[in-house]
Amino acid sequence: MLRRITRAVPRVNARLFSSTSVSLQADEWKNLKAPKHDYKGKITGIGQETIIREAIQRQLPEDTISQLERLESAYQQYRECTQKYDEARHKQRKVSDAIKVATDKKALAQEASEAKKLMKAMDLNQREAIATLNSLMELVPNVIHSTVPQGDDVEVLEILNPDRQYKSDVGHYEIGHSLNLLDTKTSANTSGYGWYYLLGQGAQLEQALVAYVLDKARVSGWMTVAPPTIIRKSVAHACGFKPRDVGGEKQIYAIEDQDHCLAGTAEIPLAAWAADKSFKYTSDPVKVSGVSRSYRAEAGARGADTKGLYRVHEFTKVELFAWTISPESADAILEDMLAFQKSVVVDLGLKARVLNMPAFELGYPAAKKYDIEAWLPGRGDWGEITSTSNCLDYQSRRLHTTFKLRDAKKVYAQTLNGTALAVPRVIAAICESNYDPETKTIAVPEVLQKYMGGVTSIGAQDNCDVFATT
Repeated sequence: MLRRITRAVPRVNARLFSSTSVSLQADEWKNLKAPKHDYKGKITGIGQETIIREAIQRQLPEDTISQLERLESAYQQYRECTQKYDEARHKQRKVSDAIKVATDKKALAQEASEAKKLMKAMDLNQREAIATLNSLMELVPNVIHSTVPQGDDVEVLEILNPDRQYKSDVGHYEIGHSLNLLDTKTSANTSGYGWYYLLGQGAQLEQALVAYVLDKARVSGWMTVAPPTIIRKSVAHACGFKPRDVGGEKQIYAIEDQDHCLAGTAEIPLAAWAADKSFKYTSDPVKVSGVSRSYRAEAGARGADTKGLYRVHEFTKVELFAWTISPESADAILEDMLAFQKSVVVDLGLKARVLNMPAFELGYPAAKKYDIEAWLPGRGDWGEITSTSNCLDYQSRRLHTTFKLRDAKKVYAQTLNGTALAVPRVIAAICESNYDPETKTIAVPEVLQKYMGGVTSIGAQDNCDVFATT
């Protein structure tokens, strides 16, 4: 069983950044600054061989593995070009200084012209070498944490509410439609498959879940943020949002003729809130929770997952996001975030299992990831309802987020993200776990009842039956 690591943390407020932090204007966001890759730490420290081995563990595409085999040679080329550029610049400055004190300046003019041309040529070579190296570094995923399970099997850490009993194995799709809580037939016409209407107390249940988990997060020291849901593609890329497409299909909703897309998770705009800024060292750790609509193309999804609320294109999600100074602190906060997620699942009375995920389940930014899967009786299987990841400095180096220490030195922040609540999946789990086929009602978890006006159970929504039969 996991032990909860507790830390004395300050209550957060909005005055978290150093006064010297840069405030970007809207047009400056079109192109984020180039990532500050740790060339030496990655290529010399970790080494190309280890990077490739971990990429294989992550089951990255073969063409990506082949590109990573060029890292060492590209780094060597970059170092050689940098050395030659420095030598050319030194020579050009030396000639320029000589001209300033020379009595016969014409005699040095030709040498100065040649030195200037050489420096420009070496500058171009260096820029090309940096571009090549940076393109390869973008293919390098985060390091794999030493505690990530070896092999392809997940590590089951704990079962929550293990003695949970069920009265039914009816699926939430059937329950939702029979009680008039859910309408996916109309949404198929208005929006397409993968969208849905929540009706009456179904919609109230969504609002109750959001209010409950935001209150719980706030009491636990997480500052509430309402982030935007339309973001620049460059921001999504900087956060490492690279879902693995199926058959080349796109997983992100891009806005036509613009450099924007719809956020697949509040993690992205929350991370970008601190882009090109420095936190005060006294703010460590900084913890925020954000609720937003999230958008996933979910291309390539097939089968039962596409029926009902489990895998949808648009949904409400409450996200946790944290920044901290050190890798050690990040390890502790990851455990705190998991403890928070577990307490939510226990509060809701859902049977679930806590998983330490293997390398091939990690996204590019994640060094380690925990998932929680709830048992869905109607599905007859486990289904993911939360995830939390430690991304170390992967995102902060791309977004230029730092902590300003006491000595004014800046260090890249460690970032962590986690699902506080993926609302439709939790609704599906509550419906299937709490449905009583005799009374045809769904028991409302006790922690949600005050957010639903004292309602203890949800029955047929007769007030939603408003259309005449044809």
